[in-house]
Amino acid sequence: MASPWSSIPVSRGVPLLIIAGPSPHCTLRKLPAPQPISGPALEGLVRKKERELGAPARPESSLPTEIWRSLQSLLVGYAFGLPALALLFLLSLIVPAASVVLFPLKLLVAATMAAWDLCDYPLSIRGIPVAERVRTLRRHKGAVLGFGLGLALAGLIPMMLFLLLPAGVAGATRLLHEIELYEGPSPPPAV
Repeated sequence: MASPWSSIPVSRGVPLLIIAGPSPHCTLRKLPAPQPISGPALEGLVRKKERELGAPARPESSLPTEIWRSLQSLLVGYAFGLPALALLFLLSLIVPAASVVLFPLKLLVAATMAAWDLCDYPLSIRGIPVAERVRTLRRHKGAVLGFGLGLALAGLIPMMLFLLLPAGVAGATRLLHEIELYEGPSPPPAV
């Protein structure tokens, strides 16, 4: 039985690899791998960075709570990002010439997912509900997208996101601390 790929001529297969291979969705596999298991360690890093920045101390939470928050963040990011990336990927296969436009769009989706992933750590330990976290990041989409774009570009280098994960969380904490200073302290979460 012949492979389905054997029917693709080499002259068409190379552009297919160029279009499909180095896409941002391929790099996103590297970021969520340590999640949600690394959530508690990264939340500890957020607490340490907030102490350095002079932010108010956040209440400690249990290990299952921290893992659950990390899992929620992962699910919300994927609920938006994966369908968008799948659609852009399919469009690039159907209309290869559109890759000139679709690749930057994939990069923007990857940037949004990376920014959400890392900015969610400082927001979640504040006890802010997921819907409010999304609204907060949307209000500051320029700063958040700029932060995420740097991460998405770094993600094009193999293993870079894995190496930058602690620095990314510290950077997200700093970014959100600056946003909080700009907006004023957020109200305590509703119980």
